[in-house]
Amino acid sequence: GVDGANGKVNTNTDESGPIYVDTQHDDMIHDAQMDYYGTKLATSSSDRTVKIYDVVQTQTDTNVPGTTQPSYHQTATLTGHSGPVWQVSWAHPKYGTVLASCSFDGSILIHRETRPREWTQLHAARNLHDSSVNSVKFAPHEYGLI
Repeated sequence: GVDGANGKVNTNTDESGPIYVDTQHDDMIHDAQMDYYGTKLATSSSDRTVKIYDVVQTQTDTNVPGTTQPSYHQTATLTGHSGPVWQVSWAHPKYGTVLASCSFDGSILIHRETRPREWTQLHAARNLHDSSVNSVKFAPHEYGLI
């Protein structure tokens, strides 16, 4: 879940307790999404940015096999929105590492990781609406990158 008021994201989905990620956002967090393989995390915030993290499983007890806990390493900060970023969505991995984001400013931005830790804006859809774009989602991969 997202506890955006304190700048931390709970990414745990099992019963072992929460795992918190200090996102370093400067304002409230609105969304957090793992990619298809669970190796990247994207967060969106009122600070007008999207932050990307690599997720690495770390052995927590070398004496007990299978005891791992994820660690998160920030790899990029994506900019381009002029208002709060409400939501992010990962494309299917067959299209590469592609992320869409939507904002209060009425825009949808699409970024691609071209090399590790290096992101390029593929498309900026601006002024599609007269007000905020509150949600963004890619179609199932069978329909193409839409």
